[in-house]
Amino acid sequence: MDLFGSGQLIQPSDITLGGCWPTGEDGSAQVLVFETELQGCGSTLTITEDSLYAFVLIYEPKALGATPIIRTNGAVVHIECHYMRLHNVSSNALKPTWIPYHSTMSSEEQLVFSLRLMTDWQLGRSSNMFHLGDVMHIEASVVQANHAPLRVFVDRCMATMEPNMDAVPRYTFIENNGCPTDANLTGSHSTFLPRIQDDKLYFQLDAFRFFQELNLHFLPPESSCSFCCD
Repeated sequence: MDLFGSGQLIQPSDITLGGCWPTGEDGSAQVLVFETELQGCGSTLTITEDSLYAFVLIYEPKALGATPIIRTNGAVVHIECHYMRLHNVSSNALKPTWIPYHSTMSSEEQLVFSLRLMTDWQLGRSSNMFHLGDVMHIEASVVQANHAPLRVFVDRCMATMEPNMDAVPRYTFIENNGCPTDANLTGSHSTFLPRIQDDKLYFQLDAFRFFQELNLHFLPPESSCSFCCD
């Protein structure tokens, strides 16, 4: 079910109506079904020109699979019922942000590697804000200088809440000599893009935040990704 219209599906078990669980689901139409009396599921009654019953739909996301991350914020949606006519009131806009990062490191041969956010793969991204549901465009590159032609690879990459690779929580989304794992673990659209230049490597990562953490998180400088060249 695409609750936010962002393409990020949510789990039906994460949604309740005033404490009541869904009673049915139409997977093809992406619809959850709740059946209750007007006086049930924590409803409140207000007498106006119509009898107004108000319900609260609560979404509380849990960590995705065996990972420590989530890709949607929790939400509370107020629902009013006027003689069986439904009207949905959306929650406030979700505005999570991401600290910008730029990592450089040198090998024994003085190769200079960099990792930066991109816009359209031509320019670096100036804004450091991301909404859950956004896709981050990331460029890994090596400055070849006077070296023979080089091909850059990303061996391992992780996100943490502080500049420490041993920090908890942490989420490794590239590992095992360059295998992207995020899509397999969470069903995201994260992926490497076809290579255009040997000295640059592009990959996309769906924005996320750590479960039960509201603070910003980032890829710590000089410890977020390990590089290699061939």
